[in-house]
Amino acid sequence: MDVITYALAKKYADEQMKNIPGYLEAIRNELKAIQDIMTLERSDPIIQIGQIDSLGGSVAPGVVGGVVDMNVKGRTGSNVIKEGNFPDGATKWFAGGGTLSVANNTATSTGNGVVLAPEIYQDTDIEAITGKEVFIRFKAKVTNAATPNIIVHLRGSIGGNVYSVINQSNAIQNQEYTIYDIVTITSVLVGKIQLRILHAYADPAEANGKSMEVQEVLTKDLTAEGLTGKTADGVHEMFSDWFDGTQSSGPKRMKVVGKNLVNMTKHIENILSVYEDRQIIGGNGGLYTINPAYDNLTVPNNYLVKSNTNYTISGIVVEGGTFNIEVLDAVTGQVLVSGVFAETTFNTGASNLINVKVYATGKEIIDIQLEEGTTATARETYKESLAYTNQLLRSLPNGVADKVDVNEGIKTKNVEEYVLQSGDITNFSNHTNNSLVYISYTNFSDYININTVDTVATSISTSRTTPRNGVGSFDDIESRWTHYNHTTQFMIVVPLGTYANLAAAQADLIGTVIYYQLAEPIPIQLNIPPQSLLSFENGTLLQEHVIGEVTFYGANCPVDNVKYPIEELDFIRKVDQTTGEMVDLDTGAAIVAPDGLSFTHMDLSVGDLVDWDYYYSSELSTLAELEYTVPLANLKSTITRTQQVVTKAADYTVAADDYIILADGSTTAVNITLPTLLVAKNLNYKIKAVNITNVVKVITEGTETIDGAVDYTFSTANEVVEVVGDGANWVIV
Repeated sequence: MDVITYALAKKYADEQMKNIPGYLEAIRNELKAIQDIMTLERSDPIIQIGQIDSLGGSVAPGVVGGVVDMNVKGRTGSNVIKEGNFPDGATKWFAGGGTLSVANNTATSTGNGVVLAPEIYQDTDIEAITGKEVFIRFKAKVTNAATPNIIVHLRGSIGGNVYSVINQSNAIQNQEYTIYDIVTITSVLVGKIQLRILHAYADPAEANGKSMEVQEVLTKDLTAEGLTGKTADGVHEMFSDWFDGTQSSGPKRMKVVGKNLVNMTKHIENILSVYEDRQIIGGNGGLYTINPAYDNLTVPNNYLVKSNTNYTISGIVVEGGTFNIEVLDAVTGQVLVSGVFAETTFNTGASNLINVKVYATGKEIIDIQLEEGTTATARETYKESLAYTNQLLRSLPNGVADKVDVNEGIKTKNVEEYVLQSGDITNFSNHTNNSLVYISYTNFSDYININTVDTVATSISTSRTTPRNGVGSFDDIESRWTHYNHTTQFMIVVPLGTYANLAAAQADLIGTVIYYQLAEPIPIQLNIPPQSLLSFENGTLLQEHVIGEVTFYGANCPVDNVKYPIEELDFIRKVDQTTGEMVDLDTGAAIVAPDGLSFTHMDLSVGDLVDWDYYYSSELSTLAELEYTVPLANLKSTITRTQQVVTKAADYTVAADDYIILADGSTTAVNITLPTLLVAKNLNYKIKAVNITNVVKVITEGTETIDGAVDYTFSTANEVVEVVGDGANWVIV
């Protein structure tokens, strides 16, 4: 990051930047058109296209040291459980067969000897519709010597039928379990779903006085959010951090690291911050000397990892002594591996963050290496490359999402939000099965007209309770209602009896956030320079809940967005405004304000330029979806692109040396076929539908797909789609 440029742009040019996006976009389009037409030969590198829904993913083993082409897409999700981390006691929760107490964001269920399975439970707003998919996750542990089963029951509000879905058998005392699964609702359940978490013993007498602790209950209506068909592990990784209510993807730091995840310099700095600088000396060539008078340096260091993944940790001890290591889940404290150190492989299980503790009784150690896989490879110095979004990114269940092009420094806003006011809620009516609440469009800007999606007759006669996922729909992320268009209003359909009258509906719905798709996406030039995220062979691409700030120091360094208070400072660098050189300052000497919105530092003065990063609470953001492209080593296309532009008014099969195909459907339907032979050559092709009087499609020759679909149909004239073969299928880029 060019810190000085960023700081000055942020300080002096915020208003001017508002006028730049359209101008820049026009210039880019002109340059791209000239490049496409004038380039007579093209040599295309083989690339790896990837998508990461979770915390991170592996970079291909053959990548070269090049630039990662990165797009960050927002993800909005909702936890339908209220008070899932018990911040206000047991406000939303109830006990069965025992007592319920809450302290330190932990609910404790204690049996009273009446039933064999004491429980805590909560009524949800999820309708028990057959086939609906629901994801449930929570942390739990039993605090007694008995080994009960931890069970989840779903109960319907009508009829009281119970469906048992998750069972952790023979839970070990004081071992914390992260329990999760996807439940497909069956016809057994009727009405609204009640979530019950139980600890079951042999009989009521054994259950008497026995306790279970529960934390971070997360329940997601996957059907409502357009996430059906996922695995439980997949959803767990997509939403690996607990959150309350509705959250979107907050600012992120993208990090590519080499195969060695351990930054030994920082690891040692963390130890020195506790044991002072006389315990570990040097660092010459990666070699660190431990003062024999100070053994057992046990300061834990945290590292981001992927869940349910094998890692190997290795290192060398010289000049005698022993070197023990312990790896733990940083959140639960569960030991993943422990013992005398040489080369050790372990599985992360449900962990996304691990502690690495070193117990050293020798004199010298060489760098620790933590790498993905089951075999230690040659030691490699820690390497990293960073890029930032610093943006809130939203999405809709239909797949529409805000997006940031990291390399270009441009945000494309596709989703808008609006907070309902009393005056927006204009009418109310009761019908046979439902009540309709009418919401005016007047205050909404640039929405997609959904007049033809559903009819009023359908909404009145059919009891539907999940948001419609069609393109252009308004989507309430809380998933409590279905929305239908009605001329200049849309209707919220709720069960009959939900509201007594219009005033009751207004009182309840004021403050509800409506998310909707913009008819015209808005490009926004960010006040942060375009960034180059570098790739490393056998590396890992991670996303972190980290915000990068550049500030001119005044009375303090304030955060730019008060929604994200400082949880922990990552680094502080004082920048020479003439040379751009940076000096690292001790984060331990910083004083963070009680509200987390600023910090002060004794080594900073008024007017100093400061580059600093900080972690914010993961509960304030979902993980984003990362789309990336990296170049692969020593592989070049040998095909020369001689046919820059071809026009086709009938069916046509793409040739290897094509590049731009103009498909003209003015007289007949046109199918542009992508041959099977070319899918493995990683070539890209652009197809433009210059006329769609008749249907214009892109199809494949064999069983290959196009972004997972069997074909691609152009919906508007002059629409352009660019595809590239990933070796097995075609991907739209």
